[in-house]
Amino acid sequence: WDVPAVCSNSWRVITSHGYPPCDDLFWSYLDACEAAGIVIIFSAGNEGYGGLGRPPDRATDDYRCFAVAAVDANNPSWPIADFSSRGPTYCTPDGSAAIKPDIAAPGVSVRSSLPGGGYGTKSGTSMASPHINGVVALMREANPNIGVEEIKQIIFDTAYDLGDPGEDNNYGWGMVDAYEAVLNTNLPPEDPPKPSGETEGVTDIEYSYSSCTIDPEGDQILYMFDWGDNVTSNWFGPCTSNQTVEVSHVWTEPGEMLVCVKAKDINGSESGWSEPLSVEIIQGPILDVGLLAGGVFKAGAKVWNRGAVNATNVSYRITLDGGFILLGKEPTGTIASIKPGEFVEASSTPIIGFGKTRIRVEVDIPESTDFREQGATILFIYIQITPGGG
Repeated sequence: WDVPAVCSNSWRVITSHGYPPCDDLFWSYLDACEAAGIVIIFSAGNEGYGGLGRPPDRATDDYRCFAVAAVDANNPSWPIADFSSRGPTYCTPDGSAAIKPDIAAPGVSVRSSLPGGGYGTKSGTSMASPHINGVVALMREANPNIGVEEIKQIIFDTAYDLGDPGEDNNYGWGMVDAYEAVLNTNLPPEDPPKPSGETEGVTDIEYSYSSCTIDPEGDQILYMFDWGDNVTSNWFGPCTSNQTVEVSHVWTEPGEMLVCVKAKDINGSESGWSEPLSVEIIQGPILDVGLLAGGVFKAGAKVWNRGAVNATNVSYRITLDGGFILLGKEPTGTIASIKPGEFVEASSTPIIGFGKTRIRVEVDIPESTDFREQGATILFIYIQITPGGG
């Protein structure tokens, strides 16, 4: 359909024009417009307590006609304008009272273009209804396929309540809230499924987890992970709808981690959190280099594993800084495995030299590193470690 998204009407007729209350002359035409997808808005009128004109007084259901009251938005308390037409209306299917108007917007001293050129300020419900017009346009921009009644209901549901709690005959549902209306127009992505990834692991190792969901409008999606250790990720993306994202995390403490993920589209609408994935993290290996020991041709140290699982492929390096080193200045090696609570010696290759030096033993695995450095004296083939590390 090549039709407008919204049409704001500032005209009305009253009894003195020959149209009694609830006159239905225009109703079928307005219904046809809305059936074509055009949101029809009417200024409520400037008759104050004299009631609404025609057709804004229509209340044959919750959505017709969509009448807009005027609020003085220049006053921090947002009072209803004195001139703004109030309800109730009796233009209902059974003649019972119904609340009018439906919504409120700024309508006092509103800056506007003027006939003949230039700008100035005007007041009236005719200045209020264009605000609703603009909100509807924004909503249609966010979701071109949203229906007429859905638009109106979102505007009602997201309005800032003024006056008596709930709907009333001064403000209707309250002051329009453009931001909330647009935010609620855009459908969020579906709740992601439980994240995919390892369910067991050790501390200080990076693990990757993936997720994927669909946005009902095909918007691009970002993902946030809650890692279950009081840490949440940044938003990752954007990704196309139904594209898998993979994010990594390192736990530093052991325990059961409940990993969840949620999604939001590029318009800011967020899904709920996924079902949690339980991940059991145990303490990984913790390396601890003991006091250094010397002797004939060599120096080294005990390398302890203070963690809860085996430490494997432990690389070590022994460096000597100072003195006159003829042989063995920077030996390296690998310890195949150290069981929890046990140690393995890290020993140098043969060392020959003279003088005072400092010996440093460094050990490294992906989960843990440690070092110890102590002074020493080299007496040709004998290495004497300085007690206390000096």
